[in-house]
Amino acid sequence: MSTDKYFLAKEKTLPVVSYFEEKAISLIGRKKYSVLKEKTSNGSSYIHEKTIILIDRIVQLIDYKILSALIFLAVIALGISHIWVQQSPQEITFTPEQVAYLTAPDTRLQSRFYSFFCVVVFGFFLFAALYTPNIFQKSENSGWQFSSIVPKWILPWLAIGFWIAYVLLYKKNGDGFLQAGLKGRDFLLALATAYMMKEAIQGRFRTRTIAIALFSVISLTYLLPLVLPYEIAETRLFSMDMHWSAVLGDGLYTEPLTGSDWAAFSNYGLLLNKLIASSRLIPLFESLGGTVTFLKLINLVFTGLIIAIIFQRLGMKNIKMVGVTALLILIVYSSRISGVAETFNAPNQLPIRILMIPVMVLLAYYLAGRRGAIGAIVFGLISPVLVFYNFETSYYCILAMGFAIFIESARKGILSVVTSGTAFAVSFLLSGCFLMLTLFDGSLSTIFAKLVEIAGIKIQSGTSGFAGLSAYFFLPFLWIMLHSFVLFSRYLLSIKDQDPLSPIEFQNIVIVGMIIAVGPYIMNRFSTQNMLVPFLLYTLLVLPKFTTGPRADRVVWAFILIVFITPFIFGNPLKRIWSKESVAIVSDKFLGNLDPCLDGITASDRLCNYTLEKADELKQLVQKNPGLEWISELSLNMTRLTGTQPAFDQKAHFFFGHNKERRDILLTSLRQLQAPVIAIDYNIRPRGNEGVHPENYAGIHSTAENFQRNLVRAAGYQIAGKTKYWVIARKRYR
Repeated sequence: MSTDKYFLAKEKTLPVVSYFEEKAISLIGRKKYSVLKEKTSNGSSYIHEKTIILIDRIVQLIDYKILSALIFLAVIALGISHIWVQQSPQEITFTPEQVAYLTAPDTRLQSRFYSFFCVVVFGFFLFAALYTPNIFQKSENSGWQFSSIVPKWILPWLAIGFWIAYVLLYKKNGDGFLQAGLKGRDFLLALATAYMMKEAIQGRFRTRTIAIALFSVISLTYLLPLVLPYEIAETRLFSMDMHWSAVLGDGLYTEPLTGSDWAAFSNYGLLLNKLIASSRLIPLFESLGGTVTFLKLINLVFTGLIIAIIFQRLGMKNIKMVGVTALLILIVYSSRISGVAETFNAPNQLPIRILMIPVMVLLAYYLAGRRGAIGAIVFGLISPVLVFYNFETSYYCILAMGFAIFIESARKGILSVVTSGTAFAVSFLLSGCFLMLTLFDGSLSTIFAKLVEIAGIKIQSGTSGFAGLSAYFFLPFLWIMLHSFVLFSRYLLSIKDQDPLSPIEFQNIVIVGMIIAVGPYIMNRFSTQNMLVPFLLYTLLVLPKFTTGPRADRVVWAFILIVFITPFIFGNPLKRIWSKESVAIVSDKFLGNLDPCLDGITASDRLCNYTLEKADELKQLVQKNPGLEWISELSLNMTRLTGTQPAFDQKAHFFFGHNKERRDILLTSLRQLQAPVIAIDYNIRPRGNEGVHPENYAGIHSTAENFQRNLVRAAGYQIAGKTKYWVIARKRYR
């Protein structure tokens, strides 16, 4: 826009501006209006100036050579992945009921793109490090200013456009594409938090003030919930039971079934379930409500590990910043890692599943710089424990720590790489064989073959590109992954450096490796609920930037993290503390009005009556029909309330039988039982036979009931009658 056009446009807007000025003057007076106008103008100029400085600093932080190469490799990987998906058939076919419930989108392109992109990036930059390392020598652009090439009259509009783009692109819950999802309340809260962090960096808070705030947050979000019961909402019992049966079921059911150890390994981890089973030997944790209390204690342990990592990364000399950053992390992530977490009905999203991740980050600090292959040996001995605790967690940890050990040993030469690799392999096999013989019955070859078979199924299921969520554009996650891949590439390019890695540098490599390793899971299930690991790890990664370097840079990094990356990414984390439900629970707890009707779990009167009546009816059916077997989407609750076992070893059978192969496993098991009578769930059906009827207080989805009906019919049964809560199927005899 030319200068003449600019002033012409300004002249056209003057009458409108003058009109509003006159109205304002008439309301508050000319003197007050002048003062207000001056303050507003100064404030606007201050915001514009700080925004331009922020934009300049972000532009200066970009590693343009690496970023350009990554974009080029991404285009290639995307093109090849597209051709690959088009020419390959679908590998997993879902059952019609699962398709109706999950929608089961085809996510093969995004999943295969990410995996292929990781391999291409690793190979490309390793080759560059060996043969052409100088091509990607980092350029110094710290003094270059983006604002210097922009006309001055555009700068205010650039600042305004920057914040408009931020609000539009940042989505609070990640559902949909380019939704304006950040609530004004959370946006202002993020800005206020960033301001408080700026004040902390400048030393404005006393240690006592920080300690009181930290103690208050820990007490309200981590300690107080230990004495409060878990309450399940109406229509959520089905989801809770399915998730608990799949994740913790083998540690919660009253009697161990044949093959339960294999099922536990196949689901969410053998040692994880043994941990739950062992906790139930203590009377306080025996009930389902007691297990929730145990999970809250695990959250507290997880939080302690995170605080220990903060101490490692910032050091005792920065005790104030340790307290401030711990306070930030505990507040932002409290809705996922504390006793007020919103995901207790889905323990696969709780810290118990990823407990080994902070353990390995802590361990990385002490493994750095060990002589010879000591670090590789220790890592090899521990790795099988991770595998048997949770297979997916071990995947993240082993890849990340292995990458760090590779970078460290590569700096010492090819002999060091071979020595470390051999030491890891030998120690891994020795430790793994010992654990296999300890945990499973049978010969070593039989156990190994069975575990490899199960692991192959799990890997195929996790990387097949089905049962996931379609990808969407999520700016914070994009920033995290781009920054992590840039650092990943830089680590590869540094393998010819002679300088030894410091503990913090080695730990950085492990954290970056974990963020990248969790990518396949995130790409296949693209939801903010599944982003706890990368967001928390990235927060830990950038913490040292709060205490090192010029103060202005420290403030910029704090602003980037708090406002752009984690502005209460999982919802306003403290809202549950002062919500009506929390206040009511606290009040009822101390007044003695709570009725934990569902084995230590509280619920509404309607849900309590529904579940207890369903359990009583099942006990009556078992007494009247000798040999009766039962299948329920509330199998965990029915087991705990009736003392009887469901028909399947796979308790979460609807979750387990999502494809033809797994459905056939259930069908074979059902036929082998040869039960004369089978009872399955019955609820009032909604219109269209889909979804949940309002009087179905447990929330059992109609597609899950259809799955049960179709399964028993395929096994040779016919529907013979029904009661209030159960359908009776009898064996057909020819």
